[in-house]
Amino acid sequence: MNLLIYERDQLLLRKSETIKKYPHLLKVLDDYRNKKVYYKDLDKFDEETQRELKQIDMIRKSAELEWEPLSKTDYTPNMDKYKCSRCNTRIMYIRFIRNIITKEEYPVGRECIDHVRDLFLKHGIDLYAMEREDERIRRAMEIEERFNDIKFIIENWNNVLDESPIMIPNDVELLFLTARRELNSAYTRCIDNSITNKDILIMDKIYNRHNEFYENIKQFIENNKDNEWVATRSIEQWLKRKREFALLNKLKQTGIITKEIASDIYEFRFMKFISNKLRIIFAKRGIAGWEPKQDERGYLIKVQNIRLIVDHKKVIERYWDHIYNGAVCDNYIFADILVISKIYNKDYDKAEKELRKYFYMSKLSLYSMNYDRDEIILKEKSLDDKFLKYRFVPFIDLCKFIVFNIPNIDIQKIQNEIMTTSTTRYEFEDIKSYREQMQRDIYEIQRTIYKKR
Repeated sequence: MNLLIYERDQLLLRKSETIKKYPHLLKVLDDYRNKKVYYKDLDKFDEETQRELKQIDMIRKSAELEWEPLSKTDYTPNMDKYKCSRCNTRIMYIRFIRNIITKEEYPVGRECIDHVRDLFLKHGIDLYAMEREDERIRRAMEIEERFNDIKFIIENWNNVLDESPIMIPNDVELLFLTARRELNSAYTRCIDNSITNKDILIMDKIYNRHNEFYENIKQFIENNKDNEWVATRSIEQWLKRKREFALLNKLKQTGIITKEIASDIYEFRFMKFISNKLRIIFAKRGIAGWEPKQDERGYLIKVQNIRLIVDHKKVIERYWDHIYNGAVCDNYIFADILVISKIYNKDYDKAEKELRKYFYMSKLSLYSMNYDRDEIILKEKSLDDKFLKYRFVPFIDLCKFIVFNIPNIDIQKIQNEIMTTSTTRYEFEDIKSYREQMQRDIYEIQRTIYKKR
């Protein structure tokens, strides 16, 4: 038999603004709220009612245009908050629809929502997905009743690690993280699938000990935070950013910075810590500075008005015992520092001035020095007056002992190194042509850049 009034009409039609124009039809909807009405029943109604009932398809179509579904949901296990707008019974799982004319929202229970499922689909809302989420919410609330604040505990479990000022070694951290992982896995299985006795037992065991796990971490921090050679949290984060995982894994074994590890750590705060140690070691040796220069991987010092970058790795390797113990270096020789240093590039002009004094008296003279072109041109004093070229930075490094007038330096050896490394000899005209070509190249580059602007 053909139905005249559908279940959905009790919601979309009876609650619409359209129905207000058809009072007889509205009365039928009210009187037959829990009864079925078929086409064969038309004769039971008066003439005015029949006239409206015969147009119910068109009226229904107009009324349904007033509605839109809402994606929000609610869940009330006590069923004391909402009644279904269609059947008027108390409901636990709530969906909402809204009349776009009046803007009024209506709660609908999970069973009655089936009558208007097509309305949700038309607006791209998957009711089945919403129902699955309802079940997840229900199970989450059930777990929460058993284990108060369990979700909060899981989500904030690692805070004690994140807030630690020091690195936590593997043997301490692993137990803590394993407990969190097992608790979270059991909780997630219960929420996503079903609540099982096995997972309840796992959660019960770890949940009841979570304060103990926290205290173990806190106690380790308290016992080790004042040890200056315990790796800091910032060192751990720096190693991760630099993707230095091999070094990180090595350090995580004990959390203690050793000589081998320290020489490869260029984290700024650690370098600043080392610089303070170096100031103590060389406090009475007339070396000023020890400013950490992370980009240079070393420390800026000043000697005889010329600045040097002392290599971080090499100074750790050479003076580790003094650094570790904070002891003054009694057997200090400046040449030892110079071996592990390079002249600071902003003081190359001062180094050049000293070198020109020396080379004026030697069998090699400085013809020109150009840092930007990484080039040194020297004139070989001989009957032929030949020229040779050398790279700028290696030349400065090779001659740094001359710059600081270090005694007992084998000058002849340095000169031979320069002359044998630079095997090609140039005539003056070759050098002149070379310089002119360089100027033309520079001009062309500058002109190209100007055109682009």
